[in-house]
Amino acid sequence: MDIYSKIKDAIKEMGGTLLPGLKIAKVVSCSGYTCTVQIDSLQLKDVRLRAVINNNDDKVILTPKTGSYVLVYDMSGGKMRDLVVMSCSEVEKIEIKTENTTVDIDKNGVRINGGNLGGLVNIEELTNKLNALVNAFNSHTHSVSGTAGEIPVTGTAASVASPASVFNKTDYEDTKVKH
Repeated sequence: MDIYSKIKDAIKEMGGTLLPGLKIAKVVSCSGYTCTVQIDSLQLKDVRLRAVINNNDDKVILTPKTGSYVLVYDMSGGKMRDLVVMSCSEVEKIEIKTENTTVDIDKNGVRINGGNLGGLVNIEELTNKLNALVNAFNSHTHSVSGTAGEIPVTGTAASVASPASVFNKTDYEDTKVKH
């Protein structure tokens, strides 16, 4: 018996239910904004993943993992018809949307606004590589050879007239987003 079954059994032994309207259920499947759960031998479909249904596309959705346990609230006053997931033991994915900003989190990582711009930059590593390039540019010289009349001449050309400045990550780092 897993830990969640033991917790469920312990709660039942203490008094039967958590609070009126609250039930512990096992997730059978999830699709969109709803899931199917099992409470004892009863399987209930169309359990909401968010309590408020409206036409606004803004949302915060926690989708529980299949097989995990959820705390379900019966908003119909015991008729078991308007059920909503209040909390879950394991999360499959999280979806957040507010106006034009989206954040999706799942086992594959975090995607902001669709993730089409690629991964985030490792700022320290980028700054070090850029500064190595600046250093190489600033100290670069050329070996030259030629002739002055009939006499061969060799030497070194002068380094760059205007050296490049080193990079400082505070000039381009957005400290509001970290990873």
